Amino acid sequence: MNKFTSKVAAAVLTMTLASVSGQTLAADSTKPIIIPVHNWASQVVMAHVIGNMFESMGNNVEYVPADSQGVYEAIRNGDVTISHEVWQSSFGASFYNAMDAGGVIDVGQHKALAVEEIGVPTWVIDQNLCPGLPSWEALKDCQDVFATTDSGGKGRILEGPSSWHGDVFPNRIEALGLSDQYFVKFAGTGDALWAELAAAKLEGRGTIIFNWSPNWTDAEGFTFLEFPPYYPGCRISEGGTMETTTCGSMYGWLKKAANYKFPKTHPAAYKAFTKLAFTTTDIGQMAALVSVDGMSYEDAGQKWFDDHQNEDGGWGETCESYKTPSLAGNGTSTASQTSWAVMAMIAGGEGENIIVKRGIEFLLNRQKLYGSWYEDEFTGTGFPIHFFIKYHMYQHFFPLMALGKYRSALQS
Repeated sequence: MNKFTSKVAAAVLTMTLASVSGQTLAADSTKPIIIPVHNWASQVVMAHVIGNMFESMGNNVEYVPADSQGVYEAIRNGDVTISHEVWQSSFGASFYNAMDAGGVIDVGQHKALAVEEIGVPTWVIDQNLCPGLPSWEALKDCQDVFATTDSGGKGRILEGPSSWHGDVFPNRIEALGLSDQYFVKFAGTGDALWAELAAAKLEGRGTIIFNWSPNWTDAEGFTFLEFPPYYPGCRISEGGTMETTTCGSMYGWLKKAANYKFPKTHPAAYKAFTKLAFTTTDIGQMAALVSVDGMSYEDAGQKWFDDHQNEDGGWGETCESYKTPSLAGNGTSTASQTSWAVMAMIAGGEGENIIVKRGIEFLLNRQKLYGSWYEDEFTGTGFPIHFFIKYHMYQHFFPLMALGKYRSALQS
């Protein structure tokens, strides 16, 4: 897996860590924070975003490959410290089982409604390749539309790796009476799903794949198929039967989890982690730069900064972004928020980047004759939408920290 620098981290630091940075930049224990890496892009991107945040606070971080179902037992045993993408539909049961056994704590959830389901790229519907979609019943008359060279005349449904959902989708296809017309093929990785999307579009053929939201496909156009409504206990894995497992997927939460010792061993990092919450827009924007535009993770972070750095060289975000997600990363430049972005990039080894230099120049140009900085804006979170806090020391010590880290980076 490619190295993810904190340029990607800073893409969300300025959006979601405003309430964290002023309180949590002191290092915790020397014991490393162990972050799991799974086999889909958003999870890996987010792993390094969060890891870079912890490193910018002075903590040691290690990344380890981990099974997406077994990771909660690893957290419970202390082999892994956190999990930052707990999808309710796929991993909710494993998460709660580990919590019940002891050793795993709930650290809150992201600002995103999550769904995992099979579906089609929207152009399949626009071109009327299978009349009646997105209703699942339309599939009865469309197996030829979704047949491939390896499907033996059946329509093919490309699922993710088998470790993600087990037999959920094969069971559903059988329960709906579609097993004579369709079969489910498991992909090796999430990237194989995107390769199939690209190939189908190039060849002008229909395709059914597993997908999820939030994801980069939200902006590209993807439609989930409509199945009988989900209810707890309908799936076989939840105690249901073949008669009830026709149900579709739930719309659920996207949570974070941690080992129960994390708040004691790394109190500052834990507090930061509790306040970290990504939006659907955050996840989709980052993923699209890589999965759609084919950019490297480094270039994707660079582009995000180019798009969000203000003309004066600084960064800022209005408190209105809590009500209007499209305002994320937009606002009047402030000394404190610019400092957070600069420090995040320096933590990822980008101290000589021209974007960092422009941020430093902004800080130097805004420094007052008495040696410090001043900002009118409220950059601390109280209870979003209800009230915000102005931490008066933010404007003094964050710029000094950023300048100090910049000087150290140039001398190293």
